[in-house]
Amino acid sequence: MDRSIPGGDLIGRWSLSFADIDFVNSKPALTRLGLAAQLKFFASLGFFAIDPGSIPTDGLSYLAEQLGVEAGEIAGYDFSSRTARRHCAEILIHLGYHRMKRVDRAQLTEWIAGELCPGGQSINAMLEHVFLWCRDRRIYGPSRKELERVVRSQRQDYLDTWLIGTSDRLSSDAVALLEASLADPDSSTGFNRMKGDAGQATLDNILDVTEKLAFIQRLDLPMIS
Repeated sequence: MDRSIPGGDLIGRWSLSFADIDFVNSKPALTRLGLAAQLKFFASLGFFAIDPGSIPTDGLSYLAEQLGVEAGEIAGYDFSSRTARRHCAEILIHLGYHRMKRVDRAQLTEWIAGELCPGGQSINAMLEHVFLWCRDRRIYGPSRKELERVVRSQRQDYLDTWLIGTSDRLSSDAVALLEASLADPDSSTGFNRMKGDAGQATLDNILDVTEKLAFIQRLDLPMIS
């Protein structure tokens, strides 16, 4: 991941409030930097870090400065330990989060379908937005894997609906032409040739492109609404 933070985000997202400092200082000294790092990482991104390498270097240095310790102390914090897992639960309480309820999940699913899927983003990009959606509503969702399943399911449903809707708008002549293109993909208007690069501006290539354009015009594809 990109381990640098823009200056404004560093101050805005990684500054410890008085309440944060009281919370962190209530723990043993050797765990304070790790707890603070996990606290601000989660508050910034909406999910917990899995190891010290996930923490942005400048964010870690800034936290260490605020706590009056060395940034290297993070090496002594085991992010997979029982203590670290307990800290995660305490962070949720400290930040006022609640577990995802059925109504939250329904709203999230609707939002993914209506706002994220039309954008054509990758699964990972969509997941980042999902975590931020939960963060902004103080919701602690299920595991990353489960949220990924929700994203993939909604993305597939959206794609299936879009493809069916597009197919229904094609004329029978267009369907026949497209099926022929797929059946003989290496022909002059076959799928493989249609998606190929036009190449240099030679006479043969110009004639080839002209034939491809004529094929596309014969499809008489409907306008996207």
